[in-house]
Amino acid sequence: MSEVVRYVCDLAKKNSEALSFIPTPRLEEYERRGQILVARENDDLCGFVVHGAGWPVLRVYQACIQYDARRRDHGFGLVERLRQKATDRALDNIELWCADDLDANSFWEAAGFRKIAQRRGGARRGRMHNLWVMEITPLPLLALISTNGPDGR
Repeated sequence: MSEVVRYVCDLAKKNSEALSFIPTPRLEEYERRGQILVARENDDLCGFVVHGAGWPVLRVYQACIQYDARRRDHGFGLVERLRQKATDRALDNIELWCADDLDANSFWEAAGFRKIAQRRGGARRGRMHNLWVMEITPLPLLALISTNGPDGR
């Protein structure tokens, strides 16, 4: 198991009341596919985001910053990297579900996401989940055309 997958597993266990469960083999697959982004502080891992690779929406499956590193700059940095991935892939949105009773909701709002829906969560915890969406502004058409012209000259 890699350092990143071990870290994600450990931090997810410490925050199990806030995060959904993702099996280790699935995390290893996400890492192979480049779908785990990590934050570092002083060269030490301090947070992560696990995301999908679908189209036209980039879905966040888990996101967590270590308690002792919970300053918004780590989270905002991860969101910016997600936004850049979504822009590069010409995706429409970044979406995630967050339990209504978590402090993370204020982070997602501050990071530029809009709450657009709610759903009832699982029976075990009996809480509501909020759907947060960040719309991705597509590049202007001219930015997609080579500076050498459409025929490459």
